[in-house]
Amino acid sequence: MMIVCEALFLLLMLLILYVLHRFDIMYPSIILCIVYLICIAFAMYNWDVWDMGEYSLQAAAITLLGVLCFSLTGLFVEKIMFFGKKTIRDQSVQPGNCLREIQISKPWIVADMLFTLAALLWFFLEVRRIAGASSGWTEMLVRYRAKASYDVLSPEDQMPLLLRQMTKLVMVQGFFFGTVLVNNIVARGFQRSDAWLLFPIFGTALQTLLNAARLDILKLIACILVASYILWHRKMGWNRNLSRRFIKIGFFSLVGMLVGFYLLKGAAGRESTFDPMYYISLYVGGSIKLFDMFMQSPPAPSTIWGKESFYLVNQFLSKFGNENLAYIRHLEFRFCNGINVGNVYTALRRYYSDFGIAGVVILTTILSLIVHWLYCKVKYSRSRKLDFGVVAFSYLFCIVPMFPIDDIFFSSYLSTTYAVNFLLLYLLYFTFVKRKFRIKLKVHK
Repeated sequence: MMIVCEALFLLLMLLILYVLHRFDIMYPSIILCIVYLICIAFAMYNWDVWDMGEYSLQAAAITLLGVLCFSLTGLFVEKIMFFGKKTIRDQSVQPGNCLREIQISKPWIVADMLFTLAALLWFFLEVRRIAGASSGWTEMLVRYRAKASYDVLSPEDQMPLLLRQMTKLVMVQGFFFGTVLVNNIVARGFQRSDAWLLFPIFGTALQTLLNAARLDILKLIACILVASYILWHRKMGWNRNLSRRFIKIGFFSLVGMLVGFYLLKGAAGRESTFDPMYYISLYVGGSIKLFDMFMQSPPAPSTIWGKESFYLVNQFLSKFGNENLAYIRHLEFRFCNGINVGNVYTALRRYYSDFGIAGVVILTTILSLIVHWLYCKVKYSRSRKLDFGVVAFSYLFCIVPMFPIDDIFFSSYLSTTYAVNFLLLYLLYFTFVKRKFRIKLKVHK
């Protein structure tokens, strides 16, 4: 019954944090507790199949230690580092400091559409080449994913360098223009001209599916939701509570994300005979059971420093001659009662496997410090405009809800790839929000 005790402790923490952070539902430590409870609920759905009654004390203790480190750091950031800071409390507007519409000129939109279509077409042709002969879309992506995700690609099977840079821009622009779309809707409501902003968002989603993945689509939705929350409060004041309508939108967005995740399995090159509920619970709650299985039966320790936690750092270092650092990111698959539970073990598995309890405490604290500092910088800013802080935090926000499932910060975001992504994100912000490059022709309304 340790899993029940863990859930009750997390629920108590959630209620305490909700009060201490003045009912800010999007505060990162509160989101972490909510997502952990959702994951535990899906794990408990498979109580008998996964033997959840045998959940270990050690797994519960390490999990709660990680959540406590994350939450206490969040309290330290807001109550100590930002002590005395005040948020915007009303709707009063100062000249030059208000949430305003961001217009994108038609030549930029046409150029972006042509660029995105060219990049997606080239990417599709490369995926088909790497996958080899196939009889349909799903089989092509299954073959591509088997090579690209579960093997180290040979030089001839890698994407061209120029295409890799183009796909980075296609990916990043979906997040940026999604934030711009939200800004315009919050500022003055949806207008027909905003429909153009949907194209780069759909381009990001399509590229994600072509890459035999779905996670970036979920990240994109999370980015849009958190940007909506922040910008709404910048306009209305942080003392205003969200309406029931917004809460309903958030709830149905979560349900839609889970249903869409299942429905898109074929489009993303996934094959499964599991029923829908087990399939969803496998991805959402499997990490809880797998972390317990890892704690009870850990694999042999690796001789590679930070093998699980700092995957892309090691991949980068492998280019300088150490071939032992060129390995795949995926962890081992595990089975319970003969049924596949997957190979995703929560972020804590990677920290604990590489560095023990010290790794859980130190890496979780560092991650929490970064995320909470960024959020408080956005929250306690006196600006009502869309600034780069909002764009950057919305882009990074997925780190928090992903934590109970897997680590994506130390193992993925600490890399040259994401350094380039952030540079591209800022260039888009600089071009379209800072207004350094002006084209007078506006989108027709």
